Amino acid sequence: MARDESTAQRRPRPRVRPTRVQTKATLIKAARRVFAERGYGHATVDEIAEAAGLTKGAVYSNFGGKAELFYALMRERVEERLDLVADAAGTIRGNLDQVTVAVGGLLKELMMTQREWQIMFVEFWAVAAHDHRLQESFAIQRRDARARIGKIIQNVADELGIETEVPSEEIAAILLGLANGVAMEQIADPEQLDPDLLTKAMRMMFRGAGISSSPKK
Repeated sequence: MARDESTAQRRPRPRVRPTRVQTKATLIKAARRVFAERGYGHATVDEIAEAAGLTKGAVYSNFGGKAELFYALMRERVEERLDLVADAAGTIRGNLDQVTVAVGGLLKELMMTQREWQIMFVEFWAVAAHDHRLQESFAIQRRDARARIGKIIQNVADELGIETEVPSEEIAAILLGLANGVAMEQIADPEQLDPDLLTKAMRMMFRGAGISSSPKK
């Protein structure tokens, strides 16, 4: 009997298979690393699967392919950034200039620390522009991002008692264009351009959009 108990104790426990949610999280984490190292165009499904310690079939069964996996990663990264922006904007209770400095400083830090992501994002943007199916999905993602940023802008305006002459989602589109454009210019020539250029551009943008610090009537 003692021998049987000893044998039972040495018997390996059955392997617990990861859930679908866990598998997706593992693939996204691996994709983040592979895309950052190889770029979207050069990264392969095989490389992502190997980095995740899974099979290529796991990628296709959970995401359908490289593009859908990138969308999942992009949604995750964009949500992370928008949460940070919302937090930065929400902590300021002074005036619009203080909000601009806080948000601009955050975006500057993200540009400096996530250079590979910015390049990869623009690379995928170019790919999506030439693929009708990708373009449709990409457009939906960008609409969601503009809506979220527009809501943040409107919340700040309501909190500070200011009014805009341009709809908040249009301001969001302008802000995204500025942020992405300035980021690429600074990636191209980091030694020449002022790191605070985006903050300066945001101030000019708010003035051009008819946003003033005057209380609403």
